[in-house]
Amino acid sequence: MSSSNVRFKRSAVTGKRPSLENINLGELGINYYDGNLFTRQDTGGVGIATTVTNLTPWTENYGGTGIEYTGNVNVVGVSTFDDVSINGTLSLSGAGSQFFAFNEDTVKVKFVNWYSSNTRQYGMGQLWYETWFAAIDDTPGASNRRIGFYLDLPDKGASDASGGTGAHPTNATMFIDVNNVGINTDLNVTGDVDITGSITKGSGTFTIDHPVREGHKLVHSFVEGPLCDLIYRGKAKLQDGVAVININEHFGMHPGTFESLVDSTDVFITNNNSWDQVRGKIKGAELHIECQNKKSKTTVSWLVIGDRKDDNIKNAKWTDDEGKPILEPAK
Repeated sequence: MSSSNVRFKRSAVTGKRPSLENINLGELGINYYDGNLFTRQDTGGVGIATTVTNLTPWTENYGGTGIEYTGNVNVVGVSTFDDVSINGTLSLSGAGSQFFAFNEDTVKVKFVNWYSSNTRQYGMGQLWYETWFAAIDDTPGASNRRIGFYLDLPDKGASDASGGTGAHPTNATMFIDVNNVGINTDLNVTGDVDITGSITKGSGTFTIDHPVREGHKLVHSFVEGPLCDLIYRGKAKLQDGVAVININEHFGMHPGTFESLVDSTDVFITNNNSWDQVRGKIKGAELHIECQNKKSKTTVSWLVIGDRKDDNIKNAKWTDDEGKPILEPAK
């Protein structure tokens, strides 16, 4: 009685696969070390149209918890996976190509490559509900690249050259390019902010919890003007009608600081205790005050205002070479 067992061509050498010469159409070959199954494929053409195809190009982990694949994977249409780990690059091609990562019915991450041309490339994606981001490169390889983040994005399926009504990154809730970070909404910062450059604003205040009125805030506006003024003020008690205040020492600054910062000073002295006239002048870092009454021992208030002249103010983009504000720049 003949055996009914079917035995395929086989190998136990890792990485070995049959060649066209040792497998015919309709035959199967098994590498039982790697766990791969091969067959001969012929699409009806000649040359490269006839190949040996690996029917099981993946590797199943022990225990059946997943599979691994080494090489390129081309997916056409819609595919759904429970868990995917990619050690390499995930590429989307073609207008409208999409990649979703989600948990049950809640979209967590969605990437969409929805427009590209020779002079402009767009990409966009979704993070958690209606939070979107979009990227643009007006001229691939140039420096005008931007990325924007949106809390809501209208016309998110648009594929025209402008990217739709709300898709351009500079219209985003927040956008970043090579020169700027733009925020088109309120910015609330709990901690400190350190800025090396300059701040340009439409208006400004300090806002704090009201110190005595519960349930209210206290708001004061900034002091603004057409000059970059530094203001120093204090009180001085006269002895025999005179007083000398070293401004560096009075404010705990290193010697030479006031002189290096301030130019074009104005001095204001006020005597609120008597009718004796007082005046003052700046000599280096010293404020010299004298009273018309040479015996006066009164206390006077003083104020010194000067223009900034340090390199930071001179190099700011909104001042001229002397550090004076450019008050009417072109748009």
